[in-house]
Amino acid sequence: MTWKGVNRQRRENTKAARKALLEKEAAGGPPVLYKTDLIEMRLQGVCYANPAKTLFSKVDVTIPQGKLVAVNGSHGSGKATLMRLLAHIIFPQDGCIFVPSHLRILHLAQEPMLLNASAWVNLVFGVGDRAVVPKRIRTILEMMGMQATLKLIEEDLDRVAREGRRAAGDTWNRPPDNKWMDGITYTEKVKINLARAMIMNPEVMVAQRPLHHYDAKTAVQMTKLLRAHVEERGLVLPEDQRIHRRPRTCFFTLENAEQANDADMTLHIQEDCSVRMDSRDKPTEDKPAADKPAEDAPAEEKPPEDAPAEEKPPEDKPAEEKPAEEKPAEEDQPMEEKPAE
Repeated sequence: MTWKGVNRQRRENTKAARKALLEKEAAGGPPVLYKTDLIEMRLQGVCYANPAKTLFSKVDVTIPQGKLVAVNGSHGSGKATLMRLLAHIIFPQDGCIFVPSHLRILHLAQEPMLLNASAWVNLVFGVGDRAVVPKRIRTILEMMGMQATLKLIEEDLDRVAREGRRAAGDTWNRPPDNKWMDGITYTEKVKINLARAMIMNPEVMVAQRPLHHYDAKTAVQMTKLLRAHVEERGLVLPEDQRIHRRPRTCFFTLENAEQANDADMTLHIQEDCSVRMDSRDKPTEDKPAADKPAEDAPAEEKPPEDAPAEEKPPEDKPAEEKPAEEKPAEEDQPMEEKPAE
């Protein structure tokens, strides 16, 4: 299958999914601010084999947008192949992998891939024509502990802050310079690879063993960074605009089984060439929500019960909570922003 055929199929599937969501809402489904955020990614009847063995056979998995997804499997089970399939670098021999057409997919390789250019160009390469915010780039590098890289791009940060990116350019017209690479560690190069992805801020990130190069402490730090990218819908962006940004989804392969505890769901590659999905969304969200109100509410309400005259105000509280449940009605108002999707 060619890229042209894949893109055509993605557009057709996305159009059909949008139509289904509109019909569901018309039939009485809950209103949603942006319906395209509910379109799920799907692996349908996916089959793939290499000359040596069959890796996947009739795989059917559905993944909601906005999740941190771990990929696990034994050695040689096809983890790297599955990541390349998800990233649309290779395509299934049968079946299809559907990612909504409006979502950008980025494959983050295990080994760092740096351009024969300045450190600044390497960091902002994926931004394209969009605006570069020096303060955001500085904050992301500080979060990742990249002091050596910050020293390399200090002049570029000041230049862009002073003149603007378009006016000052991105130093592409300068002679190729890779001498700066000799002055930083291998770990710093790996971090540049990840920082470039965070700065680009894709809707779907497929990271091949992103924690492989770090010690245990740094691996925890980088996992938190991936989690923040998903939950905040992009790092270091305006909080009041989060609801209007598209969900971020990140797939990453594990180094050990414990790292799966930080993910929302895990794709387990089985020996029979199938893929099993385990989700931790319901257990982690439902139990606290059910336990805390039941335990906290009685403890807080008992003291006021000693005063008969003060028993009525707590009864009014549930009435005040109802407007919070009516948020979906308010979320219908921005529906005029559909063309932006």
